[in-house]
Amino acid sequence: MKQIRFGVLILLALASCTLDKSATTGGNTAGTSQSASKVADTAATVSPQMNPPADDGSPSGAPLSKPVPAPSARSLQVSASGIGPVKAGMTLEEANALLGNSLAIPARLQECDYVRPKSSPKHVAFMVEKGEISRVEIGQGSDIATLAGAKIGDSEARIKSLYSGIATKPAKYTSGHSLVVTPDDGSSNRIVFETDGKKVTRYRSGRLPAIEYVEGCG
Repeated sequence: MKQIRFGVLILLALASCTLDKSATTGGNTAGTSQSASKVADTAATVSPQMNPPADDGSPSGAPLSKPVPAPSARSLQVSASGIGPVKAGMTLEEANALLGNSLAIPARLQECDYVRPKSSPKHVAFMVEKGEISRVEIGQGSDIATLAGAKIGDSEARIKSLYSGIATKPAKYTSGHSLVVTPDDGSSNRIVFETDGKKVTRYRSGRLPAIEYVEGCG
């Protein structure tokens, strides 16, 4: 009997230990579940407050293209082929893009027409023939210079000192002169300085035959 009672006591002790372990394990599981629940609640609370990335229509990670800014008058210089990045022979659309879409383009262009900047630089006009830039004209009041440094107000002597092989022609409607600069590269491009007989009053650059139109598109 003593042995039976002793065995029963051992069994009861083992059962008690098992129950204690289960309670302990269950308590930890409950605590873990509560912690996970708190984390989930926090995430749910924070997430709606975060601003989603703006949808710009571009592929993820792709850089956005920036518009080309309009060049300043100081950054523009005239060569025999054009002004700044704009060259004779370019389409009007290409020229406008290079100038930061700063040109005021009429709804309808004549076969030969003029296009000017909306605001700056002033006193500049582009002759457009059949949709292409054929020459650029620099008028009185402009401080835009050529690559060689020639500008409005310069004397005829200074122009001749800056360029070699200048052809001097009498002006068609005034007592001044037309000083024609022909590049050494054999191209059909020219620079023509119009003077009052002493100083430059206006000038233009571009390609033949447009560069020789005394009346412009008229």
